Amino acid sequence: WFSLQNLGHTQLHFHKIVDRNTVIINWWGALASGVGHSLRHRGALRALVRTLARGRPEADVIAHLHVGFLQIFYFDRVPDHAAVSETVGAAHQTIGKNHVRYVNAVLREALRARREGHVQDRRRDLVGTGFHLDRVLFRDPTDHPFLWMEDALSIPARMAKRWVRRMGRETTEDLARLFLQEPAMSVRVLKGDRE
Repeated sequence: WFSLQNLGHTQLHFHKIVDRNTVIINWWGALASGVGHSLRHRGALRALVRTLARGRPEADVIAHLHVGFLQIFYFDRVPDHAAVSETVGAAHQTIGKNHVRYVNAVLREALRARREGHVQDRRRDLVGTGFHLDRVLFRDPTDHPFLWMEDALSIPARMAKRWVRRMGRETTEDLARLFLQEPAMSVRVLKGDRE
């Protein structure tokens, strides 16, 4: 949660968490995957918060919503009830019971809005998943192509504009979609026995 809240220093905090604790490889891999997904899909996560949350949630609440959205939309092994329950439980433990009902309501709204498959509407299809929303999620790619890329493909609009000028729109989108894919994980033993 702390790493997701402070995305600017995620790698530093991630290594501190791993160094301070004896972590089994499976849990470490899940943590790395969660942090990696949150970084790669931060534009879509922000758009989900903008679309599904009412008002202006605090940064701590947004961090918890991102964790829940990752489980609901990107982690196919996590059942929906577990995603909501665990995220709400984490919110209760870390930011207090005042925010629990809000986090629960937003995650349940996400489950109601989620639909299987894509509908070929770039404003509703969630890139990198097998889902779309029952409402508009991203800005219109026809009117605002660079803002759409920022939301759906998680590439800053200024960078997308430069890339489109250099490589064209299709190559830029293909490259951005490639960046959304999770790289293979490798583990390296720095000290100790390799067994």
